[in-house]
Amino acid sequence: MFGALAVPLWEITKLYARVSAANAQLRDLASHDGLTGLYNRRHLNLKLQEHIAQSSRDGRSLSLILLDIDYFKHFNDANGHLEGDRCLTGVAARFGGEEFALVLPGASQRAGSAWPRSCARALKSCGSRPRPRAAASRPSRPG
Repeated sequence: MFGALAVPLWEITKLYARVSAANAQLRDLASHDGLTGLYNRRHLNLKLQEHIAQSSRDGRSLSLILLDIDYFKHFNDANGHLEGDRCLTGVAARFGGEEFALVLPGASQRAGSAWPRSCARALKSCGSRPRPRAAASRPSRPG
């Protein structure tokens, strides 16, 4: 009756599963930083709105911490980008460049204020501390 247009149900199910998997992969790519694998600013913006609304409904605290990790480029230069990425994955969402964000639902101001120190300790324990590069020495000229 339907001729060539008839498609077996199992084939439709298989195609639906492939499309669903591809969509899940795209959602993951759109919400994570390509270098570190951390959540990115887009994801942070979406989730922060949800957390603010939830905190408002529940009457609970919400802490937001923005970290600017000075000289992190020097850390990467000294220790390698893979080490830098590994170090950052346990810390926060990437906000941009050397900036990272932590969203702490239910955390009071007091509890939230302890997190930056914890992050600094975690970053310091990752390996060599970030330090500026030594200036290149110039060869001296005779004479």
